[in-house]
Amino acid sequence: MFVHVKYLFIGKKVPQTTRARFCVSLLGEIFIRVFILMGLLLAQSVSYGPVLAANASSNYSQSGPSGGVVIGSFANEANARRASSLAFTALANRGVNADLQIMPSANNGQALFRVIALPQADASSRRLLSTLRDNGYASAWHMNDVPNVGIVPAAPEQPTAVTLNEQSQQAFATPVSANTSVNSGEESTRKLPQLLNTSAGEQTVYGTEAGVDLNKLAMATFVDAEVGVEIDGKIDESVWQDIAYFDNMRVSIPDIGTPGKYATKMRMFATEKGMYISADMEQPQDTLVRRMSRRDDFIDRDVFGVTLDVSGEAKIGYWFFIALGDSQSDGKVLPERRYQRDWDGPWVGKSAVTENGWSIEMFLPWSMMSMPATAGARDIGFAASRIISHANERYQWPGYGVTSARFVSALNKIEVQGVQPRAQMAMIPFIAATSDQVYNESDVRVGADLSWKPSPKVQLSATVNPDFGAVEADDVVLNLTASETFFPEKRLFFLEGSEIFNVMPRDDFSALYRIALNEDYATTSRRVYLNDFVPVPVSLLNTRRIGGTANQVGIPAGLTPERGQRDVPTDLLGAAKVTGTNGSFRYGALTAVEDDVSWLARNNANELVKISDDGREFAVARLSYQLAGEAKKSVGYMGTFTSGPLYDAEIHSVDGHYTSSDGRLIADGQVIMSDRDEVSGYGALFDVLYASKPNLRHKFELDIMDDQINFNDLGFLRRNDYVKGRYVMLYNKQNLTEKLTNFRSAFSVQQQYNLEQGQVTDSAVLWRTSVVLPGRNTLRTGIGFLPERYEDIDSRGNGAYRVDAGGWFEMLVATDANKMFSYSAGITAQQEHLGDVTYGASAGVTIRPLDVLSMDFDLRYKKRNDWLVYQGNRDFASFDGDEWQPSFDLNWFIAPGHQLRWNMQWAGVRAEDTGFYTIPVGDGDLQAGVRTQTDYDFNLGVFTTQLRYRWEIAPLTDFYLVYNRGNALRSGDETDVTDLFSDSIQDPVIDSVVAKLRYRFGN
Repeated sequence: MFVHVKYLFIGKKVPQTTRARFCVSLLGEIFIRVFILMGLLLAQSVSYGPVLAANASSNYSQSGPSGGVVIGSFANEANARRASSLAFTALANRGVNADLQIMPSANNGQALFRVIALPQADASSRRLLSTLRDNGYASAWHMNDVPNVGIVPAAPEQPTAVTLNEQSQQAFATPVSANTSVNSGEESTRKLPQLLNTSAGEQTVYGTEAGVDLNKLAMATFVDAEVGVEIDGKIDESVWQDIAYFDNMRVSIPDIGTPGKYATKMRMFATEKGMYISADMEQPQDTLVRRMSRRDDFIDRDVFGVTLDVSGEAKIGYWFFIALGDSQSDGKVLPERRYQRDWDGPWVGKSAVTENGWSIEMFLPWSMMSMPATAGARDIGFAASRIISHANERYQWPGYGVTSARFVSALNKIEVQGVQPRAQMAMIPFIAATSDQVYNESDVRVGADLSWKPSPKVQLSATVNPDFGAVEADDVVLNLTASETFFPEKRLFFLEGSEIFNVMPRDDFSALYRIALNEDYATTSRRVYLNDFVPVPVSLLNTRRIGGTANQVGIPAGLTPERGQRDVPTDLLGAAKVTGTNGSFRYGALTAVEDDVSWLARNNANELVKISDDGREFAVARLSYQLAGEAKKSVGYMGTFTSGPLYDAEIHSVDGHYTSSDGRLIADGQVIMSDRDEVSGYGALFDVLYASKPNLRHKFELDIMDDQINFNDLGFLRRNDYVKGRYVMLYNKQNLTEKLTNFRSAFSVQQQYNLEQGQVTDSAVLWRTSVVLPGRNTLRTGIGFLPERYEDIDSRGNGAYRVDAGGWFEMLVATDANKMFSYSAGITAQQEHLGDVTYGASAGVTIRPLDVLSMDFDLRYKKRNDWLVYQGNRDFASFDGDEWQPSFDLNWFIAPGHQLRWNMQWAGVRAEDTGFYTIPVGDGDLQAGVRTQTDYDFNLGVFTTQLRYRWEIAPLTDFYLVYNRGNALRSGDETDVTDLFSDSIQDPVIDSVVAKLRYRFGN
């Protein structure tokens, strides 16, 4: 694919129509190749679809005494005998004639004892199955051939009069996996049993984590068309009452491990289409906290959620949370706790208030998750959690704390029969109309996103003529340095299946943030954090580059692009992605083609003209191989290719990974080679995370990047020419004293040198802490010592100047997030490069007068003193200034599925010149420079606001109506803060109205 793109486009001016035809041809070629592959797979009988139905038809084609009905499986023979005795009495009371026997069996090497009902002579085992199901045995399944060898007679143990309800409670508390389900004939029209008062389900212990048992349990399987569950949060369908519940929650935050105060009765069952989950949660009604929010927002409220590893291989988990009020959150988690909340799945979940508390129902389709095909029983990793807002606690099952060494590889196991991967087919066409008031232009775009997963071995995604903008807004960031700001990806197409391209832990900004701050993201208090000195990602793939601002536009002499043109995103003609697994191999490929770039510019006569150039082409390839063994070991390759009108960039890397069997030691390494515009560079990354105790971890990092490496055309690398070492110690203690809880600490030491000069360019000793105070208030503090070092980046390659040793301090206090009004306040101080100190303060309030309405107001202020700002060549000017950053965010849920959001952010600076300096030849202390103007005073304002209405019609089906306005204004005229704010709003560079409808078709 790399060669194909390169051959067509490198160094050539290709007309837009040709490029469009190529894009369509490329996407078509991918589809054709996948169709051929699927045909081969189908020819080898790698089947999909409603396997349950096929098996059911096969089972019911036979009848007679050779068949039997399995009504329970037990790991202990004594339990099987007791169950058979109770079943014998219960069935006899109902007038059901059947011979009950016990048959030894095995499953994955584990001994089992199956209680089997055999029909009377000349009777039909098929009719017996129907009779048993109608009499309370919903999980019973048919066995075609019952062997005559090894059958142990089930002698009744002192039969007594036992009701069917008692029998269900005592003998069949464990949900039994169904090997087959009724699909046709008489049994397909049966009604579900009457409501039964089932008891707690049984489970066996298969392992431990941090001293806490890991459980294995069985789950029943039904035909989806028969269950009749309406996802409304009310657990009132008969199928729920016929299934045993599980209540094993323990308190994991704070990490005390005691059983939860309130009961949480979870039930679950499978169908050929997906997994159904319910939870009946005990809690006093006057303590319930119901609040609505945007998807994936974590705020203080009552929440229930589950994590599933449908592969059973501990490679990736999917987490799904539903809050009281129906707000959803979902995402993925990579081993062991690399949480990602960017993924959105088409699932359904609802909540309801009950007499004793509240309840939820979920339906999670198999088709949205990567599930390998398997023969026989399947093990699914499972964890459940519940947040009780008023108690400031989080329950979890398994009940170990959030600091345990393992998570993804230490889930409970659910055994389920008769579930196979579901073929996924989805198409999301969309239409977007934009009215641009700045340039008096209107545009209508029609396109589509497509997704097809015909096999667990391959998934194909494509997007044609996509509209990626206008409905999401990035935060305003004031950055006058030479270091680029990292923005996370928000576009659905690039997020789906992106985990295959996550090579190193440092690909993920949220994982870096969690390590730097040792945060557990508890919702106890208003959510404000210490954001200084947090590392940014180092990654070969930063998909924000695709369709981002153009960086390969040739600007003819005498032309100057209009203000804001360099920041306009580039349109895409199309993109395609293939991901999948095959045995121990995982693979992924991505390609995208941009449209031509057209900028407005002014010539020397101040006339408005256009600058046009070709867009870029991108390609990515990823392959990894999992080595056998108890510990997890893998090796992989990743390469990227970017072709543009000015130059090409080609990147190759090899990576290796190791995780010990107990999860306490995790090591990752990557070696990188770049070839950008025929200039080669090399680099490497190494990470080690070691948990010496459950509450004490150590992180070691090493970076080596030579002065020629550069993968920023498609990746993210803040700088090259450096070697850096970093150590972080992470410690937590749940009860520091009787009144101080959830103490968390992160101590880090780092040192960085540039390779060319051998200068120390980054050196710091940092200590951050957080602790929960009485009244659910949280105190966060940070202190740091910054030794003497050199600054060699802000000069844009024009030398390095020495910076004296300095320090940093920050403190934040946040109040109880459970209240209608929650507040935060903070102070900060940091030494500037010339030795003076910049002081800062922040304040904020969150107001939640109603469950459906929330408002956030925040204000940050900095008093800049001797602030150095680059002026060109080797020159810097120093400034005293005032920096203001107010923000406002309103969310109103007008009705279920209807949200109105207004967000406004502004950053403004008034800076007065206090000095002028230059970097000496040979580097060293800054020296007085020669001015070329009287003063360098400046005013800067960056403004953005978005008013957005969203109607969530169905999962991943939305209508948006959005107004965007933004500006970036820099002026040398003297003005006050209010005038600067007013000027930022007026004469915008972005002023548009967008209407967008996307509708998902698919399973």
